[in-house]
Amino acid sequence: MSAYTVLVVDDDYRVAGLHCEAVASLPGFRALPPVGSLAAARAALRDATPDLLLVDQYVPDGLGTDLLRETDADTLLVTADRSPRSTRLALARGALGVLYKPFEASELTSRLTAYARFRRILDGAAEMDQDVADRALRALAVGVRAAQEPAAENATLVRLREVLAAEPEGLTASQVAAKAGVSRPTAQRHLAAAARGGEFVLELKYGTTGRPEHVYGAV
Repeated sequence: MSAYTVLVVDDDYRVAGLHCEAVASLPGFRALPPVGSLAAARAALRDATPDLLLVDQYVPDGLGTDLLRETDADTLLVTADRSPRSTRLALARGALGVLYKPFEASELTSRLTAYARFRRILDGAAEMDQDVADRALRALAVGVRAAQEPAAENATLVRLREVLAAEPEGLTASQVAAKAGVSRPTAQRHLAAAARGGEFVLELKYGTTGRPEHVYGAV
């Protein structure tokens, strides 16, 4: 699968560079050369079709929310404006989320990771139904919650993701625990919570004894 391309729109070149570094640090993502104005963003959009825009609300020639009306690309709005009206306008014009300045790089990478899950769910569906739509939206919300979890919890969840990503047929909680090097209760707790949020798939499979097993898989 080709990488998800991200266009950063921010007039502060240092901030834009940091955002591009965060994008490039994630497997499956590629940062396009950043731009610092709406005019430059429009020119870039004529030459490329990024999957995701990371747009600052305040740029020299207008507002980030103005650009949302002009593109079908997915968008995350970055802003220091915490007014409810500004947030509602961003969401009404199609932003998938809003990042309020200042924020840690981990918050951005969490949302990018959630965006990748969101895309995998939608792109992997033969056709849309309510379950697919709800799982995709929950995947975006998982990214918000993950950014607020303690670092130790995140580290465990990252390890579980790695284990399941390498096992397309899925694994039981015991198998995941053994491969991840954590206790079964710890694995079970994280797997169950992530499955409820739409990050992992949970299926019941019947073995030779007839008793169902809970099998977890990557989305």
